[in-house]
Amino acid sequence: MTTVLRSATVLLLLATTCAAARGDEVVDLAAGIDGVIQRRLAAENITPAPVADDAEFLRRVFLDLGGRIPPSTRVRRFLADRDPDKRRKVVDELLDSSLYVVHFSNVWRKALLPETQADPQIRVLVPAFEAWLRQKLTDDTSYAEMVREIVTVPLAATGNPREISGQADR
Repeated sequence: MTTVLRSATVLLLLATTCAAARGDEVVDLAAGIDGVIQRRLAAENITPAPVADDAEFLRRVFLDLGGRIPPSTRVRRFLADRDPDKRRKVVDELLDSSLYVVHFSNVWRKALLPETQADPQIRVLVPAFEAWLRQKLTDDTSYAEMVREIVTVPLAATGNPREISGQADR
């Protein structure tokens, strides 16, 4: 399980650099990620699943990027669309949506503060940290910058979440 999570994290971080890439750079980056996946599948003698049909793709991309299944009206509109670029467009649409911001704020908060359920002292930090994450994702802050801010934030002596959140914004 740890290997799967580590691999998924690496691929996620590679994929998120697409936001800064343009044109041919996106195509090259996607080809590089595909190459990593293909080599890993070959090394482990795994036959990849067939390419998902449009309905399955839409459901998966909504769950992965938005944390929920797509509304039925969105499914019908997507299935009726004949644009060969519709998959890329729906990914871009989701990455620009509040669904993505809210979902990935939760994903990153759970990954970075996993002990919140067991530790009430950590739990008190959650609202301010999630608000900070949402703002950073809304502002399209790079993951490199977010990590830099997280690891360099001075710890407040009081442990007041508002103070900690305010310091992270400086």
